[in-house]
Formats: sequence, structure tokens, C-alpha cells
Amino acid sequence: MSACNDTKNDILAINDELSDLLSSAKATLFISDKTFRHWEKQCSEIRRQLVRERLRIAVVGPIKSGKSTFINSLLKGDYLKRGAGVVTSIITRIHPGQSLKAQLFFKSWDDINAEIRRALVLFPSTSVWKPPEEGFDIRREKDRSDLKNALAALLNSNGGTFLITNDARNENSVLLASYLDGYEKALEAISSCDDNLTLEYQDERFATHQLFVSNDALAVYLKDVQIRIDSLKRFGDIEIADCQGSDSINPSHFTFIQQYLLSANLILYVVSSRTGLRRADIDFLSVIRKMGIRKNIMFIINFDFNEHDSYNELNILVRKISAEIALIKKDASVYAISALFNLFRTQENRLSPKEQLIFSQWQHESELIAFSDKETERLETSLSQKLTSERFALLFTNIMVHQESIIKGLNRQLKINRTVLNKDALFAKALSHKIDVYQEKMEGLGRVIRRAVDGAAQKMKYDVTREVDRLFDLYSGSILRSSLDFVKNYQVEYAQYEEQLSTDSVSSVLYLVFQEFKHQLDTFLVEQIHPEIIRFLNNQEIKIIEYIESVAKPYDLMIKEIFEEFTTAAEQVELQSEHLTRSGIQFPRIDAIKADAKLSVPPIIASMHYSALVKTEAIMRVGAYWAMGLAKKIFKKPFPSEKQKKIQALENAVLRMKRDTKKSVTFNFKSYRENLKFQYMLKLIKVYSESVCNALEDSFQTYFLDTSRIDTYLTAREADKGIALAKIAETEYRAVLIMNKMDITRSRLIDNQN
Repeated sequence: MSACNDTKNDILAINDELSDLLSSAKATLFISDKTFRHWEKQCSEIRRQLVRERLRIAVVGPIKSGKSTFINSLLKGDYLKRGAGVVTSIITRIHPGQSLKAQLFFKSWDDINAEIRRALVLFPSTSVWKPPEEGFDIRREKDRSDLKNALAALLNSNGGTFLITNDARNENSVLLASYLDGYEKALEAISSCDDNLTLEYQDERFATHQLFVSNDALAVYLKDVQIRIDSLKRFGDIEIADCQGSDSINPSHFTFIQQYLLSANLILYVVSSRTGLRRADIDFLSVIRKMGIRKNIMFIINFDFNEHDSYNELNILVRKISAEIALIKKDASVYAISALFNLFRTQENRLSPKEQLIFSQWQHESELIAFSDKETERLETSLSQKLTSERFALLFTNIMVHQESIIKGLNRQLKINRTVLNKDALFAKALSHKIDVYQEKMEGLGRVIRRAVDGAAQKMKYDVTREVDRLFDLYSGSILRSSLDFVKNYQVEYAQYEEQLSTDSVSSVLYLVFQEFKHQLDTFLVEQIHPEIIRFLNNQEIKIIEYIESVAKPYDLMIKEIFEEFTTAAEQVELQSEHLTRSGIQFPRIDAIKADAKLSVPPIIASMHYSALVKTEAIMRVGAYWAMGLAKKIFKKPFPSEKQKKIQALENAVLRMKRDTKKSVTFNFKSYRENLKFQYMLKLIKVYSESVCNALEDSFQTYFLDTSRIDTYLTAREADKGIALAKIAETEYRAVLIMNKMDITRSRLIDNQN
């Protein structure tokens, strides 16, 4: 990877030299300003493309699978300390830097309060607290105190069942408790932040950031974490992302991982040998498959020496896990390493007494060490090949083609300039006339091209709008229909709530029902619906590229034909044809276009806004059933028991909840559909079609001359002509030096690939 970074720096240096050469030549030669602007624009784009082309590696896996230990072993230092993946959605991004630095990006108070208010929807009223109608604000001491007492009351009620969902701690109760527990320290930290709500910890204070990311009560206040580490420089310009556990209790957090995975060049999925492949792993990997990004994934089986009696026993387990992985991804790349042993080995002089004892014991496990070392070496070789040879080789080659094209274009112009300066006025006048004629033709064709590509873009906008509408249509699409079907078919096991109904209010039990229902619906949206949307968008992008390029390609041939006419005409005035050569169009990469335009797929709305009317409806139903019972008693008719009234009220409240949920889902998907169209797809079509137009126009801009300056040179004194010819010779010499450097860099690039 260091070789890749060296090549990148060499190409950047060549680009800077080329930019300087163009600036120097611009004032002397009679090359069109439009041509110079085109070349300068290309040099700027090359630099921007190289700078932004950062490799992104996502390290993903279940909680406690050893993700952070694995990353630390790559970084050869104990930099990451995690453990807050249960309730937080932060992704720690690690970049190379000159020194150690951690940046913590905090949520705003508005975002914090909005998240808390969503967690309080249908929160059961207690004898000590009712959520404030004006909206909870964690900065108000009374609100914090009341919520703390309410959570304590729920904990003591029915053995804390109100805080349990899906056989685990309710994600909202964990979130609320974490916000309360960390408030004082978070307030102090946020008060110390700059205007961007950012705190920095550098050098000897670097480790302080671990107090935030490893503590749920503080990590919940964070929006993002970025770390710069000097030891990462050996990998080049790279970003390693330590993602939260793929088995987080909050399914909406999964959307953050999904969004990052869409921009990642490589996914490293860490599996603990202690647990093997679990249900959560299979679900997560199934989502990756549905999103169409499965090809860029490698699997790490992470093991500790003390968990296995022998190498043979470990080898059997590794083969078993590998076979399970193969069922999900055929021909998967699987590596079994001991990340902790690798980390201990790099930190031998800085281990704690307990760690030193473990490390000294492990050093006797020669077979396990040999196996781990061999697998580690195999992994690092594969990583280097995957990240450099396969990805950067094509990028570097394409960029150097552009640079070479600029130099060749400049050399052609230099030869034309020399030829003109060595000819008489009659030659110059004839050449100027022919150049003007064909430049007008090219400019006219450029306008035709833009109209044609704009027309293609309009057609694609129409088609894509229709396809997006169809996707979210209740009858012709699958997104809304399957989501509403999920809500409709969701079954509540009322029998399991009978005990709570005997001691608690319907509204309190409704909270339990609601939490379970919302958890299941959010999981469905994240694991089923979002991947389907991503797959749809990938297919639409392919259609956009293919159609716009199919419209543009014939014009590339027309440009070629006009250029050949120009070449023939130029030869008639004794301008050598080798001075006039043209390469075909190179269409832009859509991923680069999206990066430049800062376009990304909007995350699906997993959190729905439920109305408090659900609870009001339940309470009214209880009153209605009580009044019905009193009337039946007066008229001596059978009437429902208190328990039956509560169950009937709960059943009706659930029906109301489902109706409200259907409205919420329909409304949210309508908003998401419009956002997807206007903030992503239509913008993508616009910027891609403009880039294709620019690429076509760029392919002939390099041949434009400033004919108005030719006469000036021809009427100049011989001494001035001599100065111009000397400048041409100097520029040619510098261009040769740049080409020599390019040849050396190209040879090194080929060697690295081999």
C-alpha cells in the first residue's frame, strides 16, 4: 500500500509540473485561451480526483467479535477502545495523520431532544410523571428528574417488564437512561465545543477521547468520531471505519452502517471463533447480498489462543465456519487470525501485568502462532492487492492517459506554432482561415451535442420519475404494499399480556405492545425494504449511464469526421498531419461524479411519528366498556369482566395503532419518494449528463488556436520571433522531462501490479 501512495504522490508531482508548464507557455504562444482553460481544468480535476480518491474500508461484525482489536492490530497500537455499540450509531473513522488526534462531533440539543421525544411516544403514564405536552427538554432539571423517577417506577413495576422488548432491554429505555446518566459530563463537554460542536484531543490527550466512545452514557451524545493516526500513513490515503455491532438492539442504527457500506471500497467482516456464524450474522450478510455489494467483502475469523485446546481443534472450527460462510457467499475470502496476539506482539513493552501473563503463556503455542502468522501474512497480501493493484491501477492509468493527452496536445500546438513562425504571411492567412472554419464547425457541433444530451437527460428524468413512482405505488410497486401488508398481518399475542392487564392500565400495556410492534416493523424496513431500494437505484444508475452514453457516442464519431476533414485541409497548406491527432472520448465515472456533487442515497425513514391519540383511544375504550358494563348491570344482562374490558380495549387500541401506522408509513414513503427523486436521482442525471457533454467538448477543445494572435507574431520583428521560438524549444524540453517521469511512474505501476 505504501507503493500505491508513492505512485499517487509521483502523479501529483507530475501534475503540478504540468500545471506550471502550462502557466509558463500561456503568455507566449498563440494557443486559444479556451484550450488553455481546458488543459488547466483537466489538471485541477486530476488533482481533485487523486486527493478525494480515498480508499474506504468498513470493519463490521457483531458486538464483541473483536473489530476494534483487529483494527488496533493493523495499526500496531492500542488506539481504539469500544463497547458502546449497543445504543449508539456512531462510526469511528480512522485516517492517516502527522500525529495522534481525535475529533468528537456532538449532536445538537435539538437533535438530542428530538431523539428523546421519539423514544417517549406512548410512554406509559405513572403516578409520578406524565411526558410534558410541550415537549421534553433534557436541559430542564425538572424534566430530567421526572423522567428518572418514571424509569425507576417502570423498573419496579411487574419485575421491569415494561423495559423489556423482544427478550432484551428495550432500546428506548436504554437510550433514555443513557442520556440521563451522561448529561452532566456531556453538558460540560458540549459547552467546551467550538461552533461546529466539535472537541479535539491531540497527542498526550488523545486517550481522553476513549472515555466518550467506550461509555454508553457519553457515546449517545456523539454524532461522529474521526481519528488521525501517524502509523496509518504506511497504508497511504485510506479510511478505516470501526462500525458498531451488526447485531445492535436498535434496527434503525443499521441504516447508518448500510449508508457507509454503500461508499466503502472493501468490507472486512469479523466473526469470533468463540461464537461462530450466528443468526445476526446471517441476517446482516443477507442484507449485504440484497444491496448488491457482496463482491467486495472479506471474512476474518478472529480467535484467541486460550479458547482452543489445539491447532487441530481450531482448524476443524475454521473449516466449519468457512463452510457456513460459503453458503452465503460462494468462493469467499476467509482468513483466521489472532488479532489480540498480533496486537500484544506489537505492544510487548506496554502490556499490563495481566496482559503480559497471557502473552507469555500464548508464546508457547507454536502451532497456533505459526497458523496465525501465516494467515495474517496472507490477509495483508490480499488487502494490498485488493486495495492497490485492483482499484488504484485503473485509476492511475486513466489519469496518466489524461496527462499524456495534455502533453501531446501541447506538443502538437508547439509544432504548429513553430511551423507558422517559420512560414510567410500567405501561409498564416490560409491556415487561419481554415482553422476558423473548422473551429466554427466544432463549436456548432458542440451546441448540437449539448441539445442532444440535454434531451436524453430529460427523457431519463421522465423515465426515472415514472419508475420511482411505480416502485412506491400501492398497486404496481412492492415497497409500500409489502410494508402495509406487514402492518396488517402483524399479530399480537394478547394472552401474554393478561397478567399485566390484571395489575396495570391498558395504556401501560399498550406501551409494551407498541415497543414490540415498532421494533419488528423497523427491522423489516431496514433489513427488507432498504436493500430493495438500493438494488433498484443501482439498476437505474446503469440505465442512466447506458442511455446517455448511447446518445453521446455517435457524436464522438461526428467529431472524428470533422477533425479528419480539418487534418486534410491543413495538409493542403503544408501543416504536417502528425501535428493533428485526436483520441476518443473517455466517459466520466459515475462514482466520481457523485462524490464531486456530494450526492448520496437518502436513508430510509425507519422512525415513525405516532400520535398520542392511540393512547387516548385506548383510555376512551376502557371508559366505553365500563359504561357498557354498568348499563348491562342495570338491565340485568351479562356484562364483561374488568379483565375482558381491558383486553377488548387493548384489541381496539391495537387496531387504532395499526391504522395510524399505515397512515404514517404511507406519508413517510411519499416524502421519501419525493426526496429520492429530487434530491438524488434527478440531480444525478443532471450532473452526469453535464459531465458527458463536457467530456465530448473537451475532446476537441485542445485543437483550438487563437488565430487573431497569428498576425501579431508574423508582423513582429525577427528578434521577437526568435524569442518565441526559443520559448517553444524550452517548453518542448520541459515536456520531454515530464514524459520521462511519466514513463518511470508507469513502469513502477506495472511492476506493482505484477
